[in-house]
Amino acid sequence: MRRRESLSRGLILLGVLLAAGCSENTRPTEPLIPPVVPDNPDRAVLVALYNATGGSGWESDGNWNSASAIRTWYGVRTNSSGAVTELVLDDNNLTGTLPSQLGELAELERLVLDGNSLTGRVPPDLGNLGKLTMLNLRDNSLSGSIPAELGALASLDTLDLFNNDLSGPIPAALGNLASVQRLTVGWNELTGPIPAELGQLDNATYINFSRNELTGTIPPEPRHIPLNDGVTVISINDWRSCITCNIQNEQESMRLCWMSVEVTVPRLSS
Repeated sequence: MRRRESLSRGLILLGVLLAAGCSENTRPTEPLIPPVVPDNPDRAVLVALYNATGGSGWESDGNWNSASAIRTWYGVRTNSSGAVTELVLDDNNLTGTLPSQLGELAELERLVLDGNSLTGRVPPDLGNLGKLTMLNLRDNSLSGSIPAELGALASLDTLDLFNNDLSGPIPAALGNLASVQRLTVGWNELTGPIPAELGQLDNATYINFSRNELTGTIPPEPRHIPLNDGVTVISINDWRSCITCNIQNEQESMRLCWMSVEVTVPRLSS
């Protein structure tokens, strides 16, 4: 009887020792924690745009300001890394002002916001968008001067600021837009002369200065504009004073006074 009791006590003691050993050598199972994925910084820029331009009143705002991936937001396109490459919100009832944060969209290639009711200034920060190829802000109510910083947009092929309330001179820095093909600043309240630096726009095929308050002489440099497509169109202002325009087709020069005129330059025969 005593032998059985001793055996039982021995087994119990062994079990206790084994349990103690296991508890010392085996770590408790920790709950699985999902990896932390850094938030896309472009999301904050888009939210700033939504809030600054009356997003709740847009014609279309599918998925905007939601937890959905920004590539699913109306008018937004992204690359494989999730960075915004296109922002197309034309004719969408945007109001208010453009936030400076737009200049943080480092991969943006197309910014198309024409046909809205935007007011305030064109943010100089847009000059930070080194990959931008199209900036279309026409048919809004933007005011103030054209930022000289836009001249830093080396990849830009279209700059369209037509039909706003922009004032002041045309920045000479726009002559640095080496890739620009279409430059439209007509129907604003711009003043002063047309900068001679615009003669450096070797790829331009269409330039529109119409319906402004520009004065002085049209620089002769537009003769350099290549006629790659056969026709180059230069739209001239309602001039407050007479100016001399050298079309430089090597045949004629015209004097333009108090009129709005489009000049079509035919391809020169080789």
